[in-house]
Amino acid sequence: MENKIIWAEGLSKPAFEPLKEDLEIDYLVVGGGITGLTLALKLRRKGLRVALVEAREIAAGDTGVSTGFVTVSVDAGYAHTASKIGEYEAKALAESTQMALRELRTLLLTEDINAGEETLSAYYFGEQTTDAAEISEEYRASVKYGLDCKIGACDLPFFTSGALEYPDQLAINPVQYAYSIAALLQRLHVPVYENTRITDWRESNGKVYLEAGKVRIEAKKVAFATHVPPGFSTTQLMAYPYRSYVMGFSINTHVPKCMFFDTADPYHYIRSVEHQGKTLLICGGADHKTGQANEIQSFRDIETYIRNRFDVREIKYKWSGQYYRSADGLPVIGPSSENIYIATAFDGDGLTYGIMAACILAEQLSGAAYAYEDIFAPGRSNLRAGLTTALKENINVAWHFVKDRLSVPEGRENEIPAGEGRLMKIDDHTLAVYRRPDGEFIALSPKCSHLGCTVQWNNAEKTWDCPCHGGRYSCEGKVLEGPPLKNLEKAKLHHFSD
Repeated sequence: MENKIIWAEGLSKPAFEPLKEDLEIDYLVVGGGITGLTLALKLRRKGLRVALVEAREIAAGDTGVSTGFVTVSVDAGYAHTASKIGEYEAKALAESTQMALRELRTLLLTEDINAGEETLSAYYFGEQTTDAAEISEEYRASVKYGLDCKIGACDLPFFTSGALEYPDQLAINPVQYAYSIAALLQRLHVPVYENTRITDWRESNGKVYLEAGKVRIEAKKVAFATHVPPGFSTTQLMAYPYRSYVMGFSINTHVPKCMFFDTADPYHYIRSVEHQGKTLLICGGADHKTGQANEIQSFRDIETYIRNRFDVREIKYKWSGQYYRSADGLPVIGPSSENIYIATAFDGDGLTYGIMAACILAEQLSGAAYAYEDIFAPGRSNLRAGLTTALKENINVAWHFVKDRLSVPEGRENEIPAGEGRLMKIDDHTLAVYRRPDGEFIALSPKCSHLGCTVQWNNAEKTWDCPCHGGRYSCEGKVLEGPPLKNLEKAKLHHFSD
């Protein structure tokens, strides 16, 4: 089946025009996901002059492909953070995730925002008897750092060896939240521009000068709420791209109204959703480094996992998303230079960290400080715990930089099925070739416009994905996400096969 996302169905999206003329603004937010939208609202509520630009449409990025979990339980884990980085960092993480949950509740209560929210328990569970020790360790750390939780059982229709319950967490429709905030910004006369991709930027004389095609933007401060800043940044050496997969099922098995995530690696995350009068089971997982696995197989892995545990009637939805993981497992939030602020490396906790980042950046941009800002700062010095990870990840990048150039097979373009893409050597030229459904061939340079790694064909999303820093392009070479500023270069086929 074709990829299909559940969250926008039945919703009315506010419409915004592209930026068509030069703009001068005090605060520019780049990115129309949960971080950027929430940040723009907070800056506006502080009386600041702010505008927001989005490369595609509101919630078209990874906010729109999340599963709606907003919980204090995060991928880094409090026991792991305490043992590998430090107890102060674990305490800062716990207090910051709690702050994010409180802030989201406050926004939902005090602003005209509808997120289809539900207050639910979140369960961290295991299926092996050996998982009990890990769950108990996380319980002790969670309690130590002030989180409300308890050891117990979860009412899943298959064997679990134990579970850690975090009560009173939030499950939301992330697209509904994004649309609702965007509409509120519209009513507050905050300029919002869709289909306005930043194609270049620089800092000079205390300001930031940006280009969006032929349009110029001048801002005093810029917040890149775009996963990673566009263009080259040293942050990219410490934030690594991963793909994650989600499927929606209609099932005959009862699933309690809770959120679940297991101890597996890569782990699975599960919730039920009421949608158009029916209950659906949403399951995500099968994570892997971007451009470094068979994407269709990842969907098969999730399907197998669910069919082995639930009575499935039908697969209704499937989609995938991208996230970044830092070397030490903590998000990267704060100023990367005098006038540039970033929010990245949210791991699988994009909604929780998105709200958290918006709150921290709103304080910093308005001249205040956040108590734990040093823990999440882009230039934080305490990355010793992440040096092994950083070395491993950057060796992986270097390996792909070389290997992918040497392993491209000879081929002929008529071997490519309609609607598919393939890397191939044709007359000693390495090309990224896509064959349109009508049979026309699109030939591209396979070199990512970011730093020159060789892109790989994503056979599930029909995109070209860079395995080095997560740049992603449409089947015809247009930038979709990640650090690239330019599209893949067009190339010529040197012959056409009979």
